Amino acid sequence: MLIKSRIMAEKLGMSAVMRKAVLPALVAMAVLPAGATRHLTVEQLEKTLASAVAKHRVDAEMMKEFGDFDLTERLTDATRNGITATLHLGPQTTLALQLLGDESAVLDPPPGELPKDAAPDAATQKHILEIATGYVTQSLPHLPDFLATRTTYTFNDTAQIFKVNEWPVHAGLHLIDKTTHEFTYLEDQGVQILSPQQAAKAKAVQVSAGAAGAPHEDKTPASAGQGPSVAAPGQSASVAGPSVATAGQSAAAAGSPHERGLQSFGEFGQLLRLVFVDTQKHAPTFHHWEQTSGGVVAVYHYSVAKGDSHYTVNYCCQDENLRTRGAGGGGRRGGGRGAMGNQATGDQIPLHMVPGYHGSMFIEPVTGIVRRLTVEAELGDGTVSRADTVIEYGQVVIGDRKFVCPLRSMNIWMGPAEGGQPASELPINVPQSLLPTGTLYVNETSFTDYHRLGSEMRILTVAEAPPAAGKEETQPTAK
Repeated sequence: MLIKSRIMAEKLGMSAVMRKAVLPALVAMAVLPAGATRHLTVEQLEKTLASAVAKHRVDAEMMKEFGDFDLTERLTDATRNGITATLHLGPQTTLALQLLGDESAVLDPPPGELPKDAAPDAATQKHILEIATGYVTQSLPHLPDFLATRTTYTFNDTAQIFKVNEWPVHAGLHLIDKTTHEFTYLEDQGVQILSPQQAAKAKAVQVSAGAAGAPHEDKTPASAGQGPSVAAPGQSASVAGPSVATAGQSAAAAGSPHERGLQSFGEFGQLLRLVFVDTQKHAPTFHHWEQTSGGVVAVYHYSVAKGDSHYTVNYCCQDENLRTRGAGGGGRRGGGRGAMGNQATGDQIPLHMVPGYHGSMFIEPVTGIVRRLTVEAELGDGTVSRADTVIEYGQVVIGDRKFVCPLRSMNIWMGPAEGGQPASELPINVPQSLLPTGTLYVNETSFTDYHRLGSEMRILTVAEAPPAAGKEETQPTAK
């Protein structure tokens, strides 16, 4: 679903160019207020779309209504595909439906879509959790060193201008940016984003090692007594492997005040291990069975109080002198602190939060492999009022072996309102309903092109690079 929505967004031309064209117009006029948010079940959404089709509403007009929709259940791929095919939706409405489904990714699907199998008994529920714990603490950490590609598409729900001289309208999520980075995963260093020069050298070394016949690596699983390393209460949460970082940064570079937004970077086991450690006091509870493309999985719900949490959220940045009017109501479609425009007049202050959180884990009942993880931070009202993460895992081939690695992830957050003009420049009689309460963002990331690094491959960091080089380099080193 994620990949299709990205491809369709690009075909429809909903790119950063549109955003640049929209913002100047927003400065010159107030945004046309959207209708009241409509909280819909999946069944109600389907009936709403069917009614619009029956009335022969054109594709562009149907798409604009999605800015008011807020699902109370997850729109699964199977149901979305069925709605699209049955109603013969146009390309713009199809894309809007896909993005609405992405926004609902942390929710449970409608009860009617779940398998009718009875819940397992208490002993079986405990056993599934035990083998999942063993998988996360013993098998998951032992990935080989590899090179891969991460591609991130960023959407937000800022107002859009569809015709010249018309009011901008809120029509739901639309594409604003795309980034692609190659990265390495090294067991002793974690994820490192590579520059184009580093990536080229890494590929060259990898091909050379492959031609020479790189030795097969067979890592022995950790002993049963070993577990993840997590910061103890009172220590810096970053030691535990923070799960949300400043957008565009690798784990090593998280917290830079020059990159705005949030982005998940705990996909390769750090976040899973953190959740399993934080839930030791209050174990996850079985909630339902769910059918996936890989078979039936056991879905467990969990909740971590703020006092037990090591989960960190970093946001860049809050303006010290940001002029705001009104306050968002929180929630999925509520907002952070409302503002008719983020005018950077003061110091940019990074926000660091260690909130409570809750979510779901999708576990294969026989192997204990976690196929999906959701995390919802409990932030309340503020500059950032929502920060959700979804990670989906699947089988990939690295070298001559198969491993379970992230296939895609999604980060959803509600930040300060963007677009419009400073409060001091607004007419006195602007109704409160006209003021946006926040901007919703969705980062969709796919992980592709996994390649095992040669046994003699090492990435030099900035600190290790020779002074004469002047920049990071990738080169083979003898071991």
